[in-house]
Parts: sequence; structure tokens; C-alpha cells
Amino acid sequence: MTWIALILLTTSSIMHAGWNYIGKKQTPTVSFFLLASACGCFFLSPVFLVFPSSLNWLTAEITLWILVSGVFQSIYLGAMAAAYRNGQLSIAYPIIRALPVLLVTLIVSLFALGKAISAIDWLGIGLVLVGTMLLPGLRHWRQTKSMGLGLACISALGTTGYSLIDKHALTLISHFSELPQMVNAIYFAFFQGMSASIWLGLFVMLKGNLNQMTAIWISKKAGILGTGVFMTGCYTMVLASMYFVDNLSYVVAMRQLSIPLAMLLGIVLLKEPATWSKLSGGASVLSGLLLLAWQTR
Repeated sequence: MTWIALILLTTSSIMHAGWNYIGKKQTPTVSFFLLASACGCFFLSPVFLVFPSSLNWLTAEITLWILVSGVFQSIYLGAMAAAYRNGQLSIAYPIIRALPVLLVTLIVSLFALGKAISAIDWLGIGLVLVGTMLLPGLRHWRQTKSMGLGLACISALGTTGYSLIDKHALTLISHFSELPQMVNAIYFAFFQGMSASIWLGLFVMLKGNLNQMTAIWISKKAGILGTGVFMTGCYTMVLASMYFVDNLSYVVAMRQLSIPLAMLLGIVLLKEPATWSKLSGGASVLSGLLLLAWQTR
């Protein structure tokens, strides 16, 4: 992992913790994230004017991957919304962020999808995972087990799915597009956001909640705009970072810097309890991240 990737992922993590805090405060629904995702696409749309492209790289295969990625992104956002309505930010968020570290690392290693992971890398990823598991505390794991834990796990599966797909799709795009890598990432983020919006829109339509969209927009406009801009901006940085790593596990692990940040936002601003398990878990996560950062080259 290069220093460019480290800077992009650190900035992205700060923004990610920020938009999750905003979303949690809004008591989010699928409709909320649908509107936020659409706003994020609008925020990225000037790329068509600043860096015009013939879109010849948007082949049938890449389009298919974008549609599938949108499915996983919509699962991630929909399950997250439900998890936030049923639990604390400092409990649901670490669970959602932890499982992809383990799952992506296992998949990448089992199928040899990237450079071999060193012993220090494994130690860093392990500390991130253990710390994330410690953050909620045993009592809250029991409380969350009935609904919140299940929803958080589903959301984490969504993150795992779109992370693997997006890495593959960006690799394909780089073979066809002559645009700079960062611009490719912005274009991809736009189309992936559109894909997620379509799938979220279909879900809202099937639930018969389309008539609520106007009311949600009017009452939560500021939160929707803030979430949309931060959500799209930070993930564009994540996509760009994928060009500067030789193993996707580094990206997924380094993004966990947002865990202690979100924990602090939950404790300080949302007045959630500051337990020993949260503090020790946060320390473990930071230790793992420092090991991963030390491995940059």
C-alpha cells in the first residue's frame, strides 16, 4: 500500500464516520438513503463536463458489475438504516465495519486475488478485528443479538460484496479508459451510486413508500444533502485508493480508522455510554491500523 492510498483512506474514514453520525441522528430509513445516494450522484455529475468521456469503457461486462455492485450497496445501506434505528452508533457501526475485514481477507487469500499477506499484515488485521469485536461489549452483544446484530451482519455482507466487485470492475475500466485513475474512480462512483439508487428505489416502490419521499426530503433536507455529499465523496476516495494497493484487504482494513472516530462521535455528541470495552476496543483498532500504516511502501 502506498502513501497516496494511506492519505486517501484516512480522509475517507473521517468523512465516513461523519456521514454515519449524520445518518444516525436522522433516524434513517431506506428512503433517506435513496435520496442521499441520488444527491451524491448529482454532486459527482460535473465530471461529465470537466472530464468528458465517450464512455467507450462502459462495456456490457462492466455495466453488469455496476448493477450487481448496486445491489450489494443497497443491501448495505438498507440494513444499516434498520440497524441504526434499533441500536447505538457505537455498537452497530463497529459490527458493520468489522466483518468485511475478515471476510475480504479470507476471500482474497483463499482465491489468491492479490499479493500475499505478510505476518505483520495479519497481525494488524487481527488487532482491527478483535478491537472491533470488543467495542460493543458482551452485554451489548447480547442485547443486539435479536435484531441489531443480524441487521449489522447483513449490512457487512453488503460491504464485502461491493468491495470485491468494485475492485474487479475498476481493474477492467483501467484497461479500456485513457482517463486518469482518479477520474475513472469518480465516473465509477457516479454509476455505482445510480445503480444503488435504482435498487433502493425499487425497494421503496415495492414497500409502497414513494408517497413519503417528499415529506422526508422537506423534513430532513440538510441531513440528506450532508450524508449524500460525504457518502459519495468518501467512497470515491476509497475507489481511487484501490489503484494504489496490491491487496484489497489493505483497503478494507485501513477504512476501519472510522470505527474509533464514530465511537467518539457516539459518546461525545450522541451521549452514548463510554464503557471499558469501547475504549479498549478502540485502542486495539488503532494499534492494528498503525501496523498496517507501517507496512506502507
